[in-house]
Amino acid sequence: MKIAGLTETETLWAAGAAVGLFLLFSKRPQSAIDHVTATDGASPFDPTVPAEFRTFKPPSLPGYSRMRASDVPASIRPKLPPLLASPLGTVTKLPTDGRDIAAVIEPHFHEPGGPVKPWGWHKGVSLYERKGANA
Repeated sequence: MKIAGLTETETLWAAGAAVGLFLLFSKRPQSAIDHVTATDGASPFDPTVPAEFRTFKPPSLPGYSRMRASDVPASIRPKLPPLLASPLGTVTKLPTDGRDIAAVIEPHFHEPGGPVKPWGWHKGVSLYERKGANA
């Protein structure tokens, strides 16, 4: 295939550039619970990612796994909004009903126009739970 007025090489270059731009500006990280950290797929050069989020490294939480929104106990939800005043990377233990839960302040992303707000990049609370013999 050739674009009128362009050589075959120019046509291939233009097509490659178009695909590259499409991927750069259309790809946004997603997850099963509709929020992720900036390190889960966002380019550090993506201009839509706030500068403080580009270099964020999540804290190490051995033995913990990320909780799904549907698994978060109702009793813990009122404790979460005040945590947003903490800096990125802050880990707060929230023992609840014998469960070992840690809240981590991380960059989050919700697709603009989607069901979860706030839309775009923002600071959020991610919850992790330790399960098993070490809980």
